[in-house]
Amino acid sequence: MNQWLIISHNFFQNHHPIPYILLNHIMEVDCNKPCILKDIFYNEERLEQYCKEAARKRNQARLNKLRPMELKLLPYFGNGFMNKEIADKFKVSESTIKAHKRNAIKNLGLKNSTELICFIQKCGIK
Repeated sequence: MNQWLIISHNFFQNHHPIPYILLNHIMEVDCNKPCILKDIFYNEERLEQYCKEAARKRNQARLNKLRPMELKLLPYFGNGFMNKEIADKFKVSESTIKAHKRNAIKNLGLKNSTELICFIQKCGIK
């Protein structure tokens, strides 16, 4: 745990009634990078709003790295369509769909198709 996290945890733990688990969630959302909290969160609801907004911004930045066709295919990947079904719908080869999926996984910084599906569902892409 880096020094900033220890300091911020101690500050909030001693001065504000914020559950430890939610403070950890902020650090997860911000990828464990030091961040300056511009607001003091006096209740769990405001803290949860902050976490959701930070995750939305991070996910949007990741989605911006995708090409238009990769973005167009995300709902199909997320809804469990087979590569062959998607290829038939878009009138392209199955290997083209596989290449787009592979590029989407790489550009989003994910490891595999399972992580891609989880990411798509977490973003609410339908």
